[in-house]
Amino acid sequence: MSYQDLNYRYEMQEIQVDRATSVYFNNYAKKQIEEVKKKEKILKIL
Repeated sequence: MSYQDLNYRYEMQEIQVDRATSVYFNNYAKKQIEEVKKKEKILKIL
């Protein structure tokens, strides 16, 4: 395996990690937004 192959593999791994991380944070953010909206609805009812 050449140095370039290793470098390429490493970059691909990093891209996968970045994607996984961004998906995780997007889902987390969506959940947070939903929670806020629920609380706003409750406050409007009160």
